Amino acid sequence: MIAGIRPEHLTLGGPIHATVDLVEPIGHESIVYATAGTEKFVAIFEPHEAPRTGDSISFGVDPAKIHLFDATTETAL
Repeated sequence: MIAGIRPEHLTLGGPIHATVDLVEPIGHESIVYATAGTEKFVAIFEPHEAPRTGDSISFGVDPAKIHLFDATTETAL
């Protein structure tokens, strides 16, 4: 099974601990690229909430916002 999470559904504060690799400010939002263990995450935050490159952050997601896919066929479940 593969879990898919849209970048705008990640929120600051939560059980996932990551290191910020890059912050890309693009006007009304900032795209944050982060690594948690071997997993890569992309999140979108308001510019005033965005962490800085190198910061340690934690974030979470509402379980209802997680999309599940079959690992073999990549079909949505």
